[in-house]
Amino acid sequence: MDEARVAFSLLAETLSPRRMNQILKQFSLDQVFSEPKHVLARFPLPDSTYRLLAQPDERQIREITGWCQAEGAEMLWRGEAGYPPRLEALADPPPFLYGQGKVKILEQDAMAVVGTRRPTAYGRQAAYRLSADLARAGLVIVSGLARGLDAEAHKAALEETGLTVAVLGSGLQKIYPQENKSLASRICDSGCLLAEVAPPVEPMPWRFVARNRILAALSLGVLVVEAGEKSGALITADFALDLGLEVFAVPGSIFAAQSQGCLGLLQEGAKLVRTAEDVLQELGLASPPAQPSLILSEEEERVHALLQDGPLGLDELIQQSGLAAAQILSLLTLLEVKGAICPLPGRFYCQT
Repeated sequence: MDEARVAFSLLAETLSPRRMNQILKQFSLDQVFSEPKHVLARFPLPDSTYRLLAQPDERQIREITGWCQAEGAEMLWRGEAGYPPRLEALADPPPFLYGQGKVKILEQDAMAVVGTRRPTAYGRQAAYRLSADLARAGLVIVSGLARGLDAEAHKAALEETGLTVAVLGSGLQKIYPQENKSLASRICDSGCLLAEVAPPVEPMPWRFVARNRILAALSLGVLVVEAGEKSGALITADFALDLGLEVFAVPGSIFAAQSQGCLGLLQEGAKLVRTAEDVLQELGLASPPAQPSLILSEEEERVHALLQDGPLGLDELIQQSGLAAAQILSLLTLLEVKGAICPLPGRFYCQT
């Protein structure tokens, strides 16, 4: 890995992508570090940036380079092979990206699936099922690795095809939230983690807002499953609209706080989504292949049928089935192994 590029990536902590692109347009990397006063004369730069230019942190640069080599991470440089061409549509494309995993999937058609960090059971089921069906149709599922619906979208794609991209609001070494570290590891195996800052950079609120533009630009459209009135998912939808992309929204209860953002999007003209087919038709893409029929025992079918109208909790399943708790738990385990149901937080379950 080119140490000069790693050194330049550290400037992202004090400079915007737009300013970094302006610098690279007028100076080579050699000039940036060998003639910092000349660069400073052309652009008003913060003192902290000038110090990084005049005296790059050689130790940190070596540590980042070593970590990337050990973990299979690479830099995708704007204007070179591997850099996602869709990002050129942005007003301020990142001058570089750090990618970890199967970065080649960034060249494939993708759909962004986003939503609230505090979803309802209905929202979790909708995000999982829609993401799974879109993945089976051949789309890479892009999301932000946040807790809640982002995580559900990634998990569904991993189960179906493994093709999913997580765009981070931090460096690759600083996975946030911590509870999704194992999910990030799974994504690295068959999908891709992406960041526009150096690996050791900590998560900050503004970085999550900035990463949403990348999330949208990588995709053919943005699907918002559940979102409150001030949800970050709506920022992603706004970026999509600015880029001329389709925005899709899943309808929800008029009484649920988690549905108000989606209902607002629908009121403003977003495409209403009930099934993945609604998305695929709008984009002119082929329907996903039919899923093979499930082979269930009579008792398994009995429990599975209870979930056809939506998620239920363990106590409700015991009560409605008339079966003993131990028997229900055994049947739920078998159904989960067969891929017929999906567990949700709070000991709830839904059909896949």
